[in-house]
Amino acid sequence: GLLARTPLAGEFPRQRVEVIRAADPTAEVNRLYRLRGWTDGLPVVPPTIGRVDEMIDQGAPDRHAVLGEMEPLGGVASVEKVAANAVMAGCQPEYFPVVLAAVQAILDPEFNLRGVQTTDESVAPLIIVNGPAARRLGINAGWGALGPGWAANATIGRAIRLVMNNIGGGWPGAVSFAGLGQPARYSLCLAERENDTPW
Repeated sequence: GLLARTPLAGEFPRQRVEVIRAADPTAEVNRLYRLRGWTDGLPVVPPTIGRVDEMIDQGAPDRHAVLGEMEPLGGVASVEKVAANAVMAGCQPEYFPVVLAAVQAILDPEFNLRGVQTTDESVAPLIIVNGPAARRLGINAGWGALGPGWAANATIGRAIRLVMNNIGGGWPGAVSFAGLGQPARYSLCLAERENDTPW
């Protein structure tokens, strides 16, 4: 069933920048990316050069710096590729340092990304952000933190999932056989409630 959903998987230009011309370029990007399997089923923000540059300008290392190879398919997680997925997820540029830190954490061998990506269980990484960054970015730690209405929570978590799918190859129904799945496999991010935490 995967090819029925993504008939253009593996069929795309191999250059770093793709030019898309259409009456509605955003709709065309979404159509192409959906057919290629590059979305989570929801609309994405087109990762234009300017938007990706804005992400990287938030204090990231060199755009070509490699964070590591992402399991299970060994995709190379460069800063630029992670930034493109953060743009697609709808992240604001100031969220990008958190996305980078989370990607570095899931690339740590002790995290066992291969197991997370290929298990038949509905697991998902939980991103917990604490300290001044969480407050500055407005990452919710309280009521409804895992629900709608919190842009930082939703888009940071979504960026991690897009990175896992698009760079690591954790596509549902092809590599990941997580039964029925669960909403946490779209996004799972919140702040630590430092004032009331028992930790």
